[in-house]
Order: sequence, then C-alpha cells, then structure tokens
Amino acid sequence: MILGVLNQKGGVGKTTVCLNLAAFYARAGMRVLVVDADPQASALAWSNAREAPPLFPVIGIVTPLLHRKLPDIAADYDITLIDGAPRASVLGRAAILASDLVLIPVQPSPFDVWATDKTEELVREARQFKKNLRAVFAVNRKIVNTAIGRDVTAALADAPFPLLSTALCQRVIYAESAAKGLSVIEADEHSEAAREIAFLAGAVLANTERLAAEPQVGRLQEIGQADRRRCLDQSGPRGDGCPVAGREKTDRPLHARRRYRSAHPHENRMRPAGQKDVGRAARHSGAGISGSVIGHRCECPLST
Repeated sequence: MILGVLNQKGGVGKTTVCLNLAAFYARAGMRVLVVDADPQASALAWSNAREAPPLFPVIGIVTPLLHRKLPDIAADYDITLIDGAPRASVLGRAAILASDLVLIPVQPSPFDVWATDKTEELVREARQFKKNLRAVFAVNRKIVNTAIGRDVTAALADAPFPLLSTALCQRVIYAESAAKGLSVIEADEHSEAAREIAFLAGAVLANTERLAAEPQVGRLQEIGQADRRRCLDQSGPRGDGCPVAGREKTDRPLHARRRYRSAHPHENRMRPAGQKDVGRAARHSGAGISGSVIGHRCECPLST
C-alpha cells in the first residue's frame, strides 16, 4: 500500500507526520519505505541526522514520473509513505497518482483550511485515472484547549474527504526528536505525542482496503476498536461530547457558507469569493480511532 502525505500548502508538517507514521508502522513489525519526493529533501536530512540504526530506508525520488517508477519499488514493502512536495503541481500530481491513499495534514487555521482547495482539486483530477484513490484529512499542530483548535473540525465538515478523528497536537517533542533523527515513539514511547501517532496510524489503516488481511493491521484495528468502545461507554461529564465516539452534541445551526467560524471575534473573516464552502458546525463523521479514557474523563485528542 502506498500512502501519500501531501498538501499543496507548505509548512503544514507533512514530513513530521510522514516520518512518525513510518516509525510507528516499522515498530509494529511492518516493512516500511519512505520516499522523499520533495526537492527540499527534509526526510533525507532527517535520515542523515540519525545516529541510531534505521527503522526503515529513506530514498529520494523527485520526478514527475513517480507514479510510474514507484509501484515496482513499493512491491517489496508492506507500506510505502511518500513525503510530497508543496507548491509543485507536476510533482504533486505524480505523488497523488502513485498513492492508494492520500493523507492531507491541515493546521487549524483559516488560511490552511482555505488552501486545501488546490489539493482537493488534484485528487479529483487523479481519480479520473485512478478510480479507487482515497483521501482523508488529519489535523496537525492542534493547540489544545483553544477554540481555533476545535473549529477546524466544523470548518472541514463540508469537505469532499473525511476528517480523521485523531488530531496531532503542537508538542515540543516533535522538533526535539527530529533534530536527532528520531521519531517521537523512539524519543518517549509513553508520551502524549507517541499516543497520538499510534491512534493516527490506526485511523489511516482503517481507511485502507488492500492491507485489511495483514495481521499487523488487524492488531492496530483491534486496539482502536477496543478504545472506541470505552469511549462509547463513557457516562462521565465529557463522555457525551467525544467526537471520536460519534456522539458530539451541538445546538448550533449551520452558519452562512463561505466563512470560517472561530470563537475568537478577530478570527471571523469572510472567505474570498470562489473558494470552497464550509459550514460552521456539523456532526463529526471522520472514520478514526479514539483516544484513551482515564476514569470518567474522555482524553480523545479532539475533546478539549
């Protein structure tokens, strides 16, 4: 299976997401390959900074013919991850065509949500040639306990692709581990960041079909489903509001379209004409895996 981590907007954390997912899959016993398709070669730089034995190989393939060259190379691995290039339509198209599933990291800001239009357009174009191509959004660098972190879920409610229910939060450990050529699961496997990566990895695999029979995938899905059941069984004060469990409650009506809504008055801005419509609030429908439950407190990454 080939997973493309792509977004035409730069600075959304594609390389960080790609490498940490790859590390988790490798630690789970899967044969993993990372393809650096970005001319900036950030994934290769991370690999060169690493002193520990590599968990997986990282190779650079920056070419508009990636979709033709990669399938034969990826055949020797359980999962291949592409660290895609931003602002390069030709390279972006090739990476999308090479992928079975496109993971689109999005930061919780109006500018990042509006900028998803171009990536969505490229995926729609690729589907004309690759009918089974799938795409999902994932929130990255979410700032906990902030309205802007929560509002991105509503802003993507009208998007053409589902939003995974597990978010990656803004944490120092991502930068600290990257400087040493490590993943967060290696730096501190008991950290909140490692837990979020684990849930995101399971959520990604839950949206694939070709690896459904793999034992590693089965184990991840069992862990995720067990945790989801715990979230559904919650009777605590925050259990009913867990969006991962599919029980998010809201009495807010859908807002006027073409507006990204935030609880902060200075963040409410009309969208430029012609950009994709977004709604204010809607039931979260991402197919993901929940966070852990401690006592009666729901600790899922999107419940803040």
